[in-house]
Amino acid sequence: MEDSQIVDLYWARSEKAISETADKYGGYCYSIAFNILHSHEDCEECVNDTYLKAWNAMPEARPDRLRAFLGRITRNLSLKRWEEAHAQKRGAGQLPLALDELQACIPEGESPDRMVDDMALADLLNRFLASMSAEKRKIFMRRYWYFSPITDIDDVFIGKKLGKGEGIGYDIYEDQNYSQAFDLWQIKGVSEKYMVAAEMDGQFYSYRLDEYIPPATFADVLDDYSLSQTLSLHYFIEYKDDRQVGYYSLKEDGYIWQLLSACREAPFVEDTAWRKEGKDRIVFTATSEPLGVYKCSFYVSADGYIGTNVFDYLYTFEIGEKAAQDIIAYARKNAKEAAYEPYWYSLAGTLTEIGDGYIIVDDSILCKDEKDGMRFKVLTTDLRMRRCIEFQKIETGSVVVIQFTDPVNVEAGNLITGAISMKKGFIEDGNVMVNE
Repeated sequence: MEDSQIVDLYWARSEKAISETADKYGGYCYSIAFNILHSHEDCEECVNDTYLKAWNAMPEARPDRLRAFLGRITRNLSLKRWEEAHAQKRGAGQLPLALDELQACIPEGESPDRMVDDMALADLLNRFLASMSAEKRKIFMRRYWYFSPITDIDDVFIGKKLGKGEGIGYDIYEDQNYSQAFDLWQIKGVSEKYMVAAEMDGQFYSYRLDEYIPPATFADVLDDYSLSQTLSLHYFIEYKDDRQVGYYSLKEDGYIWQLLSACREAPFVEDTAWRKEGKDRIVFTATSEPLGVYKCSFYVSADGYIGTNVFDYLYTFEIGEKAAQDIIAYARKNAKEAAYEPYWYSLAGTLTEIGDGYIIVDDSILCKDEKDGMRFKVLTTDLRMRRCIEFQKIETGSVVVIQFTDPVNVEAGNLITGAISMKKGFIEDGNVMVNE
């Protein structure tokens, strides 16, 4: 149904407006909420509240772009819910990291959560992320509106050079706009219609088409993104009656992809009814360096559906009960029990050395006996880490809190290779705290 027809239903006070909105934009709203909250229950409530707020806003309002109208409602509701939870205990995930990154890029005295709606996307990207040229089909890294994860790509995944794209930004020191050309590269196995890599300061970052184009079948995303080669499905959580019942790890995911590849003709499903309470399912953690995604989700439900937010929008496909149950049965049979994996790992301590491409952090300040403290070598090759040091004026002696993606490599001498964020902290009651 066309957006104008759905809006007409709201104005006519027809309850069909809600069901049509859910069918067309339920997955879109859910993906926005999930990138902020990382809680399926909270996401469901925010999406349902979105429909209610849209109902109450019309007929006084008549949005020209229904998708943007709904997305803004969902986002604001999700931010509010996150803030309420965050007031009780410090959370983890994309929201605190994204806002921490923005804190260094905005005028003193302002808060990023207030400014994020008012600043242009290019301003927020500041120097190393930029909007791309129209010729490259408006491919964007949707970080600060959708709080999508970002990651650099190893050059082993980079294919041929495609040309140049122009980015625009804002220099906070000189208080002026600027433009910069970036080299654009193909990501091996990925259609350049949907994703390219931009080279910035010797590193590659993925840029994705910022347009909702639902695929006709599962084959479309299998082929356009070479999913069996670019997406890893090893760690998963099992749900029964909407409760987590175990954490598991698969050594190899080849047979999972063989089973999924047999579902090429599975049709895309607009609605999200399969995610309602009571569905037994397994949820894989989906990570892909070439696709630039970190710990997204890939669902397989026992009643015959698969779904993923790897593409920022929630894509759902109906593969049938037998195919879904075959996948779940294989995963259960061949997986081993695993420990819970946090979304991010964290380290707090005193910065004792800033070297070329690394820092040293000592956590003795958290120990009752300083002799029990440990020293960690944290690589700062990621552009975001260098930005944290530069913009926050972090120096030796500073108390810091670091977020990183990979477990500490103890055998390599407490080496941390996946550091992506660092913030100044302070000691309070024996704990390291950071300003909200």
